[in-house]
Amino acid sequence: MSRKQMIADLKNVSTALGDKKQLVDRVIQALEDEEAEAAETGEGPSHVNPAYETDKEGGDTEEFVEDSVDSPSI
Repeated sequence: MSRKQMIADLKNVSTALGDKKQLVDRVIQALEDEEAEAAETGEGPSHVNPAYETDKEGGDTEEFVEDSVDSPSI
């Protein structure tokens, strides 16, 4: 691999990491805003699993059961 190619690859990686960092920073900011709002209203954030809510509403979620090597097949 040439030095020019290594430099180009590193620049691509640097850009990709920068984009991911911005995404993570936005998520962190949103969570911090939720925490601040919860502190002001005295309510905590919801910890409800969205999949559980879908199940209660008759959604089309499936339960995945992994086959065990130790269990005999019938």
